[in-house]
Amino acid sequence: MNRETRRGILLAALLLAGAGTSAPGLRAAGAQRPDAARTDVCAAVPGAEVAKAVGARLDQTRPVRDPEGGSARCIYRVTLKGGAGEPAGYVLWLYPAAAYDELLAVHEGAVETVNGLGDAAILFQDEDQRWKLRFVVRGRYTCEATAPDAASARLLARLAFDKLGAAP
Repeated sequence: MNRETRRGILLAALLLAGAGTSAPGLRAAGAQRPDAARTDVCAAVPGAEVAKAVGARLDQTRPVRDPEGGSARCIYRVTLKGGAGEPAGYVLWLYPAAAYDELLAVHEGAVETVNGLGDAAILFQDEDQRWKLRFVVRGRYTCEATAPDAASARLLARLAFDKLGAAP
């Protein structure tokens, strides 16, 4: 079973179990529980700030929401500065807080524990060779930052944590 199929099964199970929240989307960073069904991740974590954090020029952002409300994400397309000006993609996923423990079963390879980011966080390189940093703020949200390298995944996750808030 591939990663996207597992992710889809997991999201369906979470929805059936009532893991989503009923809180509205973000009004201000840290003011509300981010709601994967309503939060525009691209607005909550602006593309210009993502590009700045990774030392790139923003080309495009694209918000995507699961039609059943189990997740939301923003796809950030940037052009890296210097060198050949290569394009790169970053993705920030937002899930209900309860999804973190379920998502622990959905990864391949070695896992590194990351301290100082939410209540629990892991970093790993998935079968698609992208780096993913997944963290949870218990009772509020789970977030996953994906990037072409571990350092950028850390930068994107830290930015998301700062924007989405830490306190319940």
